[in-house]
Amino acid sequence: MAKVLIFFLALLCVPAWADESIPTDFNPSFPIFKNLDGNVLNIDLANWGNQAGVNAAAHVGASMAAPLLGEEIGGRKGLWIGGLSWAGLTLFQETLFHEPIKSYAGYPAEFRTDLLSRLAPTSLILLSDLVENSGDPRNHALARSIGKHTLRALATLAAGLASAELYDPSKLRAQFSLPVAGPGPIFNFQQADYALSRDAANTTLAIAVPLMGKKMAGRAGLWTASALWMGSSVARIAMSKPEKDEGSETRAFLITSLAPTVALLVVDLIQGSDGSRRSVDAVSSEDDRKRAESLAVIDAAIRRGIAKAERERAEAAAAAAEQTTP
Repeated sequence: MAKVLIFFLALLCVPAWADESIPTDFNPSFPIFKNLDGNVLNIDLANWGNQAGVNAAAHVGASMAAPLLGEEIGGRKGLWIGGLSWAGLTLFQETLFHEPIKSYAGYPAEFRTDLLSRLAPTSLILLSDLVENSGDPRNHALARSIGKHTLRALATLAAGLASAELYDPSKLRAQFSLPVAGPGPIFNFQQADYALSRDAANTTLAIAVPLMGKKMAGRAGLWTASALWMGSSVARIAMSKPEKDEGSETRAFLITSLAPTVALLVVDLIQGSDGSRRSVDAVSSEDDRKRAESLAVIDAAIRRGIAKAERERAEAAAAAAEQTTP
């Protein structure tokens, strides 16, 4: 049941992972070294929450969610399948189908930003796994531990920066307001580039942040990261000025920011209860095994005692027969 929910979460993220890079026009290009005298990246750190920043946030979230969801489904093998699949999809899309037919001067910076935001978090997670599982466990344990946690800390920092990109100071209001019951359609998942990237970022980071917490600190990390993400998301939603349809936009924010995280927590509760049952069953099985071993020892001792008594009786009968023989 838990793995079915995890797989469903992965399917929910497919549109977010594809983002605006869904193949349209075949136009091979790899302009990673072009226009380096201008902007190396197209992210403006002085203007948080713009289109480019939110787009990069969606990429970072998906880049972390892909291997971590794979790990939840298939363990270490799933981690590598998810991570390498995401990296392959990224290179396929970005180098063959991403550049417009009518390109523009700022495209190389966008290309470099896309590659960095889509490949770096996945690479950090896979490298941390390699460091953790490399060599003899008895050798260089401290160095491996430092390397593993450093790489995971960098991936967590990437998730934090991506989450911060979703806060647009120009769209904050003076007081908290959460008009969940406001007017408009039930949900308003907008198709504009900015809104689509924002919804994609909400969905993927709502998965990536809790799973990264779990990767760092186990179950406690999962619940702590989930609480921090959900609290900050509600605060962000309550302080954002909607563009239109205040009620429906608020509901869309809530569903994309909170529902994936809540689903992960439900999965953890299911797995925890299954684990508890397995632990009880394991204890019962161990008790049964020990009881069976004890009974076997007692049975063997009784059989040896009976055999010894029979031998002694036979010896006594043979000695009595010798004495009575003339």
